[in-house]
Amino acid sequence: MAHLRRLLCCSSLALVAAKRRSPSERTPERRSPRRGLLFAGDADPERYYNASWTPGPPQAWNSTRRLTSTNLIDPAAHAVTSLPGLPADWAGRHWAGMVDSDDRTGGRLFYWLFEKKESGPAPVIIWLNGGPGCSSMDGLFLELGPLKLAPRGATPALRTRGESWHRAAHALFVDQPVGTGFSRTSPRGYCKNDQCIVDQFETFLARLARSHPDLLLKDAATSVPIYFAGESHAGHYIPLMVQKLLYYATSGIQWDVKGAALGNAWVDPWHQYDATRAARALGIISDQEASRIVVKEKSCQAKLSRGTYVSKECWDLLDDVLRVTRTRAGRIGLGANQYDARDAVRSSRFFPPDHERVEAYMNRPDVRTALHVDRASQRFRECADPPYDALRHQDGLGVVPTLRRLLDGPKAVRLLFYNGDMDLICNHLGVERSLAALAWTGRDQFRDQRRRAWIRGDVTVGHVRRAKNLELLVVRDSGHMVPMDQPEIALDMIDSFITGKPIGGDPPAPGACANSCALEARHHGRFRRYRGSGHF
Repeated sequence: MAHLRRLLCCSSLALVAAKRRSPSERTPERRSPRRGLLFAGDADPERYYNASWTPGPPQAWNSTRRLTSTNLIDPAAHAVTSLPGLPADWAGRHWAGMVDSDDRTGGRLFYWLFEKKESGPAPVIIWLNGGPGCSSMDGLFLELGPLKLAPRGATPALRTRGESWHRAAHALFVDQPVGTGFSRTSPRGYCKNDQCIVDQFETFLARLARSHPDLLLKDAATSVPIYFAGESHAGHYIPLMVQKLLYYATSGIQWDVKGAALGNAWVDPWHQYDATRAARALGIISDQEASRIVVKEKSCQAKLSRGTYVSKECWDLLDDVLRVTRTRAGRIGLGANQYDARDAVRSSRFFPPDHERVEAYMNRPDVRTALHVDRASQRFRECADPPYDALRHQDGLGVVPTLRRLLDGPKAVRLLFYNGDMDLICNHLGVERSLAALAWTGRDQFRDQRRRAWIRGDVTVGHVRRAKNLELLVVRDSGHMVPMDQPEIALDMIDSFITGKPIGGDPPAPGACANSCALEARHHGRFRRYRGSGHF
């Protein structure tokens, strides 16, 4: 859990299963070992963005160990046939186990693959939680997977989820990087940089695809359509993985990556470390309190532009907000939950609810056996320290150049950013600031687009903005883990994204009401009554 700090933010510290590390869990400031990225002078966003990691030429990627058909698995050996606690109404096929990801270090990644509810050819959704080091089993059991935990004390231990994303596609949940969940490596094998992560992920994915050609391959050389999805620090992983598969693949497979859905994503620390704007907009802190904290943003950005990607100045932009909310009465007490501002908590370390029950279930010996987990694999933890410790030095390193390439490059894909409006640590204002500043061919069009309300029935559930292949959705009444808080809306969102339909329905024709003339008239009537009440 310690590892969950900030990085998660944008994927998920859950202890931080989906989140970033809480203040008390962070370790002291340490200068990044990436000495070649240090700059002098004041905060300079262009220097910072140009310093962001980009891959070397294709020959530098796994050139000495191109993948072959070796180390494949027998799908029958990984079929899950006797999962403890499986409900009687479960009828789907699923597979789980370990796949080699690095032959040199003994790295192996744990996966759980569910066939689409309606059988037949289908795309695949690859779901990743953040951390680094938080297990994607949080996503499976607590957010969007086919199975969920039963109420405490109930039997059987599991229930089926009606809003599961495997209604839209095959669903693949992966614990990565090595050291996460059941995924394991040697003591010196933890990934210390992004290239290690994406190299190992393609190795894993190629071996898994060749082992499940009926689900994951169109033919021997081409994958089925792939959609990545994830939250928090997965917003850092996923763009780099997509870039790797599209531009630098070494597996001999043509990866048909169509797009990525990034939830509360940690992509651009330059704009996202600050939490004061979001806290002020939510009424958690006052203008005066916000003004005292936000001045630290320039100091944070100066650190980033000089190549210092771990600093107190940057972390204070959230930590000071949390301290203010906890000391209003003159003593340490309840304060805002950094993952969901609707909650008052003494510590965010116990978020998300029931993550400890996920750990208990996954560590049952009969469950480990049913999921074909290596006996040598470590005890399952929702969020593990070693992967986080190995990668924490690049907490403030963003993926903005990669986003530009994915939007504008010769193999451009669709990107959906979705955010809960109550998250602080990876708040929607930071994501919006980042996308507004993103230099790509659709920037002006995106900036000029008006938000469109997504209305279901007579309830506004979110607001959408779209330009070319970039889409932004802010979901109401949800925090860091949108599918957990709004499962029906999240399923509609991902189904629309995969099928290419506009989220929330087609935009209105010019001059037409945005959703329903009668509905708009009713809303305007309510506002007029409120305005005339003397309380406005």
